[in-house]
Amino acid sequence: MSTTDLSLLGVGTILGIGIYVMTAKLTRDTAGPAVILSILLASASALLSGICYAEFSSRVSRYGSAYVYCYTTLGEIWAFVVGWTMILEYCIVGAILARTCSEYVDFIFKGEIYNLFKEKVATWNYPLLGPFPDFLALFLVITVSVFVCFGMHYVVIFNGALLLFSSIALVLLFVIGLFLVRPDNWLHKFAPYGVQGVIRAAGSGYYAFIGVDVMAAASGEATNPQSSVPLSIILTVTMTTILYCGVASVITLVTPYDQLSSLAPLANLFEAISGAQYVAAVGAVTCCSSGLVSCLVAGPRVLFSMANDGLLFMFCGGCDSDSTRAIEKSALVICLLSGSLATLFATEHLVCSFCRFTALIPAFIDFPLISLRFAPNTRV
Repeated sequence: MSTTDLSLLGVGTILGIGIYVMTAKLTRDTAGPAVILSILLASASALLSGICYAEFSSRVSRYGSAYVYCYTTLGEIWAFVVGWTMILEYCIVGAILARTCSEYVDFIFKGEIYNLFKEKVATWNYPLLGPFPDFLALFLVITVSVFVCFGMHYVVIFNGALLLFSSIALVLLFVIGLFLVRPDNWLHKFAPYGVQGVIRAAGSGYYAFIGVDVMAAASGEATNPQSSVPLSIILTVTMTTILYCGVASVITLVTPYDQLSSLAPLANLFEAISGAQYVAAVGAVTCCSSGLVSCLVAGPRVLFSMANDGLLFMFCGGCDSDSTRAIEKSALVICLLSGSLATLFATEHLVCSFCRFTALIPAFIDFPLISLRFAPNTRV
């Protein structure tokens, strides 16, 4: 994989969960228009983390990202914990992206798909589950998983095409939004939740930069990881930060922060202009699909690496890193886990679980990463 290919994997994940999932939520519930400051703080932190990951991946050029780094420094027990943490992280993110993509597809069809599920399938009222099973999200996870199994060559082409459409949609929405801005939305309530809200939003927004870890997980296929991985991480964080700030500015200037919709927020934001809401919906579908592709590429590779090290069933492993059939088996496991979460849980519940769950990751991987940092002769 080249620098461009790795960058596209990271950009797809970051834009999908960041712009179309977390930006509107953090603006509405945590920071208000000051979410732009939160994005800048989160991106600076993500850039520093990404540079560290770049050095680690150049030393340990295997599948697995933080799992492999932990295995190298601390051994099997801690590596097992970190590996499962990462696998669950990818499954939750994949479920969030599939569910968000499903919401925008339903918006395009004017809510008929969700009404069909409610009327013809089932509805329930359990606090931890969504109001109905979302089989459209399950279908999206299965479809993308099957496509990922075709091979990285096709994945790169497909992912690039999706990002091209989503980038065009974001640029169009930004231009349209310039004609709808109302400066009063910033003048009166720029930071309604205060400095504490800005810092909390920065902490939650950091997890949208999971694309940095995706690139590290896929660095085993990089042609020259010593140069391509650092460059791709820096490019990815820089590009996504610019897009984040642009979209956040439009969102907060077009409508008051407390009036943002929780369902397909960007599409509902532009409903006043004929056709603009469908541009937003198509951009969301393509961008979230690209992020889903990235998660279903990185997750199976962590699972594959754990199985090869004997920490999971050999069903998911193989004799070498080019074992395509073994990667397909790992992709099937990730597909089942992520698809089940996307079917049963609502987006709000998944996002809250993701933010709380990923807060545990630094506690598990900080020490092994520091250990590797001060082991200058470490090569695997």
